[in-house]
Amino acid sequence: MNDIKQLWHEWKQHPFPAAVAGKKIGGLAPEEISATASRCIGTFLDANGELGAEHTGMLRKCMSDMQIVNPKCVGDTQVYFGKLYRLCDLVSSRLP
Repeated sequence: MNDIKQLWHEWKQHPFPAAVAGKKIGGLAPEEISATASRCIGTFLDANGELGAEHTGMLRKCMSDMQIVNPKCVGDTQVYFGKLYRLCDLVSSRLP
């Protein structure tokens, strides 16, 4: 779980990329994806590695959405969403 906590701390140091603020990529809103994913990750950490079914579904939906958004990102946006996807993947791998 320390790997998730470390990456979470690093990711939170990056502001949301201004380049995609208020925009849609592939019909998806990056701000919504980021907010939902971070809420799920925060819940996971607050619950000592547990996540209910609703949050698990939301997390996996965010991962699916990021597979559409991330390939279209460049620069800081690519770094931001790349780390966020990695966080989601780490959390997801610890869920039943």
